[in-house]
Amino acid sequence: MRKSTDDATDYDLAGLWAMPGGMIRRQSPGATREVEKAARSSLASRVEVEAGLKLPAAWNTPDLGPIVSRYLRRGRTRWTLLLARTFTIQSPVPLCPIDRTISEARWARVAPTWETIAPANRLALAHILWPRLSESEKAHAREWVEKAKVECSGWAREVGLPIPPSPWASVQRLREWTATFI
Repeated sequence: MRKSTDDATDYDLAGLWAMPGGMIRRQSPGATREVEKAARSSLASRVEVEAGLKLPAAWNTPDLGPIVSRYLRRGRTRWTLLLARTFTIQSPVPLCPIDRTISEARWARVAPTWETIAPANRLALAHILWPRLSESEKAHAREWVEKAKVECSGWAREVGLPIPPSPWASVQRLREWTATFI
């Protein structure tokens, strides 16, 4: 889904593509005791309003370590820890966002223009999709994924979390990063 540009001066990720997502805040019910339950509840409600989808009962947790995003909203800098989840649907269904912060929602097999995806989403998608991309798709993505990695690495340093590797890093480096999040 693409973030709306209606208030672009107020939100620095406006106009960029992102995966639908929820937000667990400190004051979210169960946020400190039951993170996975709070994540499911938040994600389910946001996926419904941002894409018009109902979450299936089962979802997958990709092998990803921490990915940090930072953005400016209403004059305040905010940091977000991305918790990626994937799920399978039987066939593509129309996406119908009802949230005013979403200007467009559509399915894509692979990101055709990596530079139009919000940095943390770009890095997470690259990690999830990398094994399935063709060599030409990887070559097209590499520059933009590396730029996202650099940005997310800086944000991770700001909040004291491990630096994410590139999707093409060694298996050992990817395992070390993933292990920091389990």
